Amino acid sequence: LKEFLSRIFYKIGKSNYKMDNNDNKNILSISVKDAEALIKDNENSKDFIILDVRTSEEYEEGHLKGAIKLDMGSSDFDEVLGKLDKNFKYLIYCRTDARSSEVLELMNKQGFVNVYNMNGGILEWIEKGLEIEK
Repeated sequence: LKEFLSRIFYKIGKSNYKMDNNDNKNILSISVKDAEALIKDNENSKDFIILDVRTSEEYEEGHLKGAIKLDMGSSDFDEVLGKLDKNFKYLIYCRTDARSSEVLELMNKQGFVNVYNMNGGILEWIEKGLEIEK
């Protein structure tokens, strides 16, 4: 938890399925192409965070550049999620988008305002020939 939060605070220094009808919120599922564009558009933004909600083992096999691991199955997941800035912009993903879709709903219910779920997950990202880090 401490390491995760320190990475978040360090960062601080459209097949669009909209889950919320409030125009001030962007709670969306987006394509890999749109996720790639979102990353490029926000590469220098201090309030943009990529969250990988897979397990540690999956994360170590390869992840999006700059992604921070937040295993949705971990015992402190809810606690950590509750400490994140709800006004930041988040791109979330998992292996196929099953887990990240659940996290998208959870973040919406908790009042986050800019959350984007990558449809197809990292498997589709890799299938499109895009780079990952190990």
